[in-house]
Amino acid sequence: MCKLSHYGNCDPETEEEEYCIFHRPNKNEKEAEEFWRKFFDRFKPEEEKIEIGRRKIRRFIFKEDVYCSGYVFPASFKETETAIAKPFRYSVFKGSVNFSEARFEGYADFSEARFEGYADFSGAIFLRDAFFSGAKFEVGACFIETKIKGFMYFFGAKFEGYADFSEARFEGYVSFSWTIFSGDVDFSEATFSIGANFSMAEFEGYADFSEARFEGYVSFSNARFHNFVNFSKAKFPNLKEGNLEDLLSYASFRKVYFEYPKRAVFDGIEGKTKISFINTDISRVVFRNCSFDFLYDEFLLKNRKRLEKMLKDVEEKISSIKKSIKEGKNVDKEELRELEHYRKKLTRELENLTLDNVLSVIRMLRENFDYYMRYEESGRLFVKEMDLKRDYLRKGGAEKRRFADKISRYVEWFAYSLYRIMGLYGESIARPIFWIPVIIILFGVLRGLLSHPLFNGLHLSSLMRGIQESLEAFVQLRWDGSFLTLIERVISALNLGVLYISLHRKLERRIRH
Repeated sequence: MCKLSHYGNCDPETEEEEYCIFHRPNKNEKEAEEFWRKFFDRFKPEEEKIEIGRRKIRRFIFKEDVYCSGYVFPASFKETETAIAKPFRYSVFKGSVNFSEARFEGYADFSEARFEGYADFSGAIFLRDAFFSGAKFEVGACFIETKIKGFMYFFGAKFEGYADFSEARFEGYVSFSWTIFSGDVDFSEATFSIGANFSMAEFEGYADFSEARFEGYVSFSNARFHNFVNFSKAKFPNLKEGNLEDLLSYASFRKVYFEYPKRAVFDGIEGKTKISFINTDISRVVFRNCSFDFLYDEFLLKNRKRLEKMLKDVEEKISSIKKSIKEGKNVDKEELRELEHYRKKLTRELENLTLDNVLSVIRMLRENFDYYMRYEESGRLFVKEMDLKRDYLRKGGAEKRRFADKISRYVEWFAYSLYRIMGLYGESIARPIFWIPVIIILFGVLRGLLSHPLFNGLHLSSLMRGIQESLEAFVQLRWDGSFLTLIERVISALNLGVLYISLHRKLERRIRH
């Protein structure tokens, strides 16, 4: 008796064997031919010819339900008069299809297929690449706990009903670029081990990515979310200490459109999460339990020279390979294609990685936190913004500046640095208060030393008198024409001004707009 007879869809002629022909793993070529012959005998699809790009091809139309739960689809398959090598490509499934817990040992090609009934691939295992590019799911699709060992492509696919990919495991690269999800879609607890591409995808219903794991590069660039989207407790790539090699392996939310930003939720972004929001309006997106003390866009900007060196190295390798080709040497053209793709990726990265773009991300996050009355986090981001501007005043493009510009920028850098030291750019009340006694005591000691030379010793009376005079000068009540008093009055005015700014920023009544 077939070990998988509980599915109730065994082949009657071989069901007494350990595995019937439909459920038998690792089929040889003869068994594969038998499998497909009996498969077509059982489901009896109609065949028609269609024209694709001036080329006529054959496709099957399955008018009845297709129940293939637990089937093992073999790797080898030859085209014959009664069957085609890619039997599911361009196929039309009029009824429901059930491939739950099926096993695809070879390539699975459902490109341009049309599923007019419910499509169930739950628990299916794809040992090699799977193609669903251009496929259309008119009712619903279920890929719960599906496991994909190879690459999986849904490029340009359309899901008109509910699509469920919860707990799916994508162990290879997966592409949903240009895919349209007209209904709700569930990727909760799905795992993306290598990379995922959702660029240009349209999400018209509720999109659930809660507790999904993105372990490699993932792109949502230019994706459009027209309803609720949930990234609660989703795990994105994390920067590992000492490993700066793969700077481009991050979660890209660049140029993403949220039609209803308040319906977009991110929960649990913390640590050194590699996530980028360049050119995306996130001023009203909901961030819960998220810390942006580390910003990957800022980190990339600070490592821009490293990326430029990587681009230079890649261009040198490409030039070397092209030179070898001209000389008639045998070269790996696949390596050349990969290097050219990587060069384009680095070039695009450097084009987007500008000071203005990174500052824009920080400012939008600040506006977001102000709107949701998270003023402490907003303050930390303001410090980050000012620090970044201060660093670029001193470093950014220094070799290309004129002498006058260099002097001007160093003066600005000094002003920023002084502002930071005295009051953390107006974000600290403690710092200017701390400097009040320090300044008074310091100038009091100096006055005492000047009135009594050091070799005569510093008398307590002289010290107290010096501190009293320093206090009067600090509060702008003393002017004796001395240079020391002038310096103290200037520093005092700056410190009191910073204290006022800090108190105003911290204690003002902020009204949500």
